[in-house]
Amino acid sequence: MGDMELFGDVVEFGEVLGVDHGVTAERVAEVLGEHFADVGKATLRQDFGLVEFYWQRRSGGRGWWGGHFTVQVHRLTYGRARDRRRTVGEAVMARYGRKYRKVLTFDALKAELDRRKVRLVEGDYGNLPYVKRYWQPESEIDVLVNADADYAGDIGRVLKICSNSCGGWGEAANRDQVKALVGMGETERERWLGKRDGEELRDVWQCARGRAWGSGERRRSEWIGLYVWAMRAGRERGLVTAGEEARTTGGLIAAVADQFPAEFEELAQMLPAVDDVARACLDQVVTPEPLRFADKRMVDVAVRLADWVRDPELARELEKWADVRSGATRM
Repeated sequence: MGDMELFGDVVEFGEVLGVDHGVTAERVAEVLGEHFADVGKATLRQDFGLVEFYWQRRSGGRGWWGGHFTVQVHRLTYGRARDRRRTVGEAVMARYGRKYRKVLTFDALKAELDRRKVRLVEGDYGNLPYVKRYWQPESEIDVLVNADADYAGDIGRVLKICSNSCGGWGEAANRDQVKALVGMGETERERWLGKRDGEELRDVWQCARGRAWGSGERRRSEWIGLYVWAMRAGRERGLVTAGEEARTTGGLIAAVADQFPAEFEELAQMLPAVDDVARACLDQVVTPEPLRFADKRMVDVAVRLADWVRDPELARELEKWADVRSGATRM
């Protein structure tokens, strides 16, 4: 195998040597080996040289959430071959070999992905002109490519490959319109909806979900109410699948419960029951062993809800799933 197989595998499967951002820091270190750990007030970063993993600290001393990982491709540019090998690390070289190019061009990566029949979708990068972003929807991977006109010789070079991307970086298509919906009653919202397409409705629930867990948000309950309305409307119109709804709603509940525990009891009354959402996520799991990428994401969301489920049997099941994701056991 070679370095192109490494990059292709990361984009296609959304993992490095079988681990991804949903796995515990201990398991990642066990697989990838020697690293530098940077523990902050809110984040944990494990730097393995070429690959970095990030976790977010949970409230109440409950450990860490998986955040994302990044393959820092640009680091291969510097130094000699032995420096590149040191950057890559022994664990990765044991799988993919010891030769790594200094520059990975987007054209070369695209050719490898075309051979695998893995698609990329070009998207925005927060309207920044010096980077192009390409998204792989199935593995939720971003490929960031240099587009800086001030450094013409570097244009087309892959800078980073990043996990846990939902595909959208910018604001809602019509931010002011989404804000206006928060203050509307049910009748006004239905009238607005009758003149809009599915993409605009998707903008609404994505924007409302993001605003609902904003740290300085004063209208949190109103944004949650808008999210619930938009998600229901999307489901009724066939714009959202049961899996998407379970994962999106579960992520919202977990974030609000963890970040704003004092408010959660009241806010939970507006949202689906935690047990129901956790079960809905597990209902989407198709292949328990080995877990597919989509199954891993569903399990991760369900496990994040474990601290707030009420059914003891469900809590025990989620504990088993957490062990599976950490590599400690099998279902």
